[in-house]
Amino acid sequence: MTTNVLTFIAETAEQVWETPPPVPGGLAVSADQLLADLELLEWIMLGHPGHGARLLEEMYLRYAHAPAPKKGECATIWYRMRNRILHLCNNWARLTCYLTLRHSEGVEINATNNSTERAIGWAVKERYRTMRGYKRQRSILNVTSLTGWLLDQPVGYDMSLLFAA
Repeated sequence: MTTNVLTFIAETAEQVWETPPPVPGGLAVSADQLLADLELLEWIMLGHPGHGARLLEEMYLRYAHAPAPKKGECATIWYRMRNRILHLCNNWARLTCYLTLRHSEGVEINATNNSTERAIGWAVKERYRTMRGYKRQRSILNVTSLTGWLLDQPVGYDMSLLFAA
């Protein structure tokens, strides 16, 4: 989600710098304010501040009356900004739920799912091994048993005992 928003910010800022779009009727926002809001949006997405929901709501109110495109027209920058902020407002609790757990439970949670991906990787890599082929059927059982056993060992386990025999 963050990557998509940051891409949107970069592309929108570039468009505004090249040719500032006309402000539609009903909006009291200038191109300079749009650039400032894009900068604030980037700060919110990278920092996940505790008051991010309030900042997004205030920002949304500035763009809430951006007119929707008519049939066959492309959405304006103003309308796309409105929709992007609305989506973030609606999903802010889900996007930052790891912060709530971190503070209430005292648990350190990585903002990404790299730990989960590593855990899944052990099992998925087995598919790769079978695609390359095992030379003996017994090797299949040996590798899967060893992988499963290693996953159960504590961090820093001394594997030298495995090689002593």
